[in-house]
This record gives sequence, C-alpha cells and structure tokens, in this order.
Amino acid sequence: MNRIKQFLLDKTFYRGVLTLGLPIAAQNLLSSSAGLIDTIMVGQLGEVALSAVGMAGQWSFFMFLFFFGFSSGSSVFFSQYWGVKDLPRIRSSYCLGFLNVFLISLIFLAVGYCFPETVIRVFTNDDAVVAQGVAYLRIAVFAYVAQCVNTYGCALLRATEEVRLPMVANILSVLTNTFLNWVFIYGNLGAPRMGVRGAALATVISSWVCTGIVLIVSYRRKNLLAVPVGEFFRIRLSTVKRFYPVALPVVFNESLWAMATMCLNMVYGRLGTGNYSAMTVKNTIENLAFTFFVGLSSACSVMVGKSIGAGEYDRGFTDARRFGLLSPLLALLLGAVLVSLRVPLTNLFTLSDEVKVTAQWLIIVNACIYPMRMFNHMNIVGTFRAGGDTKASLVMDAGCIWLLSVPLVALAGLVWRLPFIAVFSMTAVEELVKFTLGLWYLNSGRWIKPVTGKKPATPAGAEGPA
Repeated sequence: MNRIKQFLLDKTFYRGVLTLGLPIAAQNLLSSSAGLIDTIMVGQLGEVALSAVGMAGQWSFFMFLFFFGFSSGSSVFFSQYWGVKDLPRIRSSYCLGFLNVFLISLIFLAVGYCFPETVIRVFTNDDAVVAQGVAYLRIAVFAYVAQCVNTYGCALLRATEEVRLPMVANILSVLTNTFLNWVFIYGNLGAPRMGVRGAALATVISSWVCTGIVLIVSYRRKNLLAVPVGEFFRIRLSTVKRFYPVALPVVFNESLWAMATMCLNMVYGRLGTGNYSAMTVKNTIENLAFTFFVGLSSACSVMVGKSIGAGEYDRGFTDARRFGLLSPLLALLLGAVLVSLRVPLTNLFTLSDEVKVTAQWLIIVNACIYPMRMFNHMNIVGTFRAGGDTKASLVMDAGCIWLLSVPLVALAGLVWRLPFIAVFSMTAVEELVKFTLGLWYLNSGRWIKPVTGKKPATPAGAEGPA
C-alpha cells in the first residue's frame, strides 16, 4: 500500500508537472487559440474559405512536423545534457539543429510561394477552394522563417526549464493576430477587406512579433538561446556524429507521419467539401484540448530526460510510468467534457447544420479514441525520445499509421464507400495496436539509452534489460 501511495502521490513529481507542464500547456493553448480564432473569423466567410485555409494550412502543418522532429530529437540532448549541466554541448547541439530547420523553412517558403496551386490541388480539385487557398498560401509562407526560429528556440528554452518567456511571447502574438485578423479580414479601421489574404497577413505579422520578442529578451538576458552568430559556423564533427543518429529517426518519424496524415487528408478532402470543413472544425477544437497533453509530454520529456542524463534511472523510469498512467485518465476526463460541449462548440462556426452534425459526431468518436491516443503520444513523444530511444518511436509510430490507418481509411472511403464517420473511425485500429506495443515497451525499460556517455542500467521494476 505504501509503495502504491508513493507511486501515485509523489510531491516532487507533481511539482515538476505543474512547474513545467502548465506554462507549456498555456503557451500551446494560446497558439491553438490563435488557430481557433482564425477558423472562427475565416468561417464567417463561408465553407469554401474555411476549407481553403484548412487545406493551405496542411502545407505549414507538414513543415511544422519537420520542425517538431528536429526539436524533439534535439531535446533529447538538451534535457539530458541539462541533467549534467553541460552547457557547451547544449549550445553545440542547438546550433546544428537550427541550421537544419532554417534550411527546411526556406524550402517550404520557396515551394509554397512558387507552386501554391500544386500544393492545394493535392487535397482538392474544387476550383473555388483552390483559388482561395492559393491567395492565402502566397502570403502565409512569409511567416515560415519566423515560425522556425520560434519553434526551435522555444524547444531549447523549455528543455532547460525556461518556460515563462515563450508563454509571454505567445500571449502577445495571439493578441496581435486576433486584432489584425479583425482589421484585415473584414476591412476595419480603414484597411481594405482582404478576406483569406487578411488572415494570412495577420499570421505573418504576429509570427514575427513572437519571434522578435523571444530573441530580443534572450539576448538581453544572455540565456542559452543567445548564441553568438560565430558558433553556428564552428560545429565540431563529433557533434554531427553524435547528433544525427539520435535526431534523424525523430525527423523520419515526423515526416513519415506527416506524409501519412496528408494521405488521410487527401482521402477526407475527396469525400466532400462539407466533410472536410467538419474535419477542420473537429481538428481546431481538438487542438485546444491537445495543448494540455503537449504541455504534459514536454514536462515528461524534461523530467525523464534530465533524470536519465544525470544517471538517476530509477527516478526516470518511475516518472515515465506515472505519466503513462496520468495521460489516459486525463484524456478520458477531457474527452467527456468535449462531448458534453460539442453542440455549443460547433455553434461557434458559421456552417450548415449538416456540417455541424458531422463535426459533432467526429468529436464523439475522437473522444472514444482519446485515452489510447494520449497514452501513445506520451510514450512516443515524451518518454521514449527523452530516454534516448528514438528508433523504437519511429518504428512504432510511423509503422502503425502507414500499415494500418492509411490503407484502412483509403479502403473505407474510396473503395467501400462507407459513411464519413465510419471512415474516420478506422484510425482507432492504429491507436489500439500502438497502445498495446507501447505499454509493453514502457514497462520493459529498454528505452533508457543515455546520450551523455553514462552506462545504461536496468531500473527497479523494469521487465527487461536496458
């Protein structure tokens, strides 16, 4: 009984969750709120505009997953080196990772600006949607470099337990975005009525505001993000050899997952503009709820990675299992809240009754899958990567979505012609298989693979050798 009580009610654990998780969750909630505000404001322009912005957003979503891949892979080094306070290696890893994401942002900017119609037609053949999607994307791409700097820089700050600055910067960014949406979308304060182009312009300006605040404050405080420019050109070969074997599996994981998600969205987009609009509404609402679990998984990554970097394997293993228990329980509660609020939430959008009903059913189905999905997210993004085992995450995450969700959704939607809700429900198979594999691997302790040079050991309570 004492062991169970100690496992469930450890004060140090919950103090870390609150100190790290809540500010990160608040930051992501603010970012998702910006997405919700964009969707609501653009939704006033009609279903075509909403679908266009949603489909154009898939391009930046794909780019963000590369950003997230490098950020998550780099955070293995950031958090574990933070555990032993090896600041030079933290900065060296940051410089190498940043050069990668900066190049990626330039590539996505160039392709999105030069070939916007090609990008939008991947998701739809509706000429009206394509026209508005092109108008949005040609402006929105100029936010990509700012978003690259902000995403990767904030990953470093969070991993080293500096969580307030990103939160404050995001608050100011969301306020800026909301105000400029009101000005440019609808033509207020003497500005021209720009529609979807106004939403894109507001995104560009607010993204640079956020990035500017983070960089200016960081260089004034001289924190770890304030890296002298010369250091970006003095990266050692030893850093390269150490960095890519750990970081690249995460990048491959996220890029493969992104391509699979794009395939799923291609199927959804071909099942009707109304259905895709319902998916856009569901995703916007889900992203608000998901922000809490992003904060929780970030806290998991920092706490578990820091313990393992310091050689405290028992502590890291126990905290990982605590997060594994906490995440599905909270997901069950949050899913119930979303289901109970599904009608007022969907009524925020100016859409047809049919689209609203479809969105409400998507929320119900998603709430049923949510506990498994959040457990899987906590394991793959939080625990296994923090422990240094990025290859297992790659196999488990990318493997399951490509072998299960993509073929099942494609068959259900394009071959069997099942109802749209049934098509979306096929993704539950992937989550169930991943849940089963993840539970076994979490308890095995084999994911503990330090990058700091310390020898791994089997933690107490693990079912297998490290």
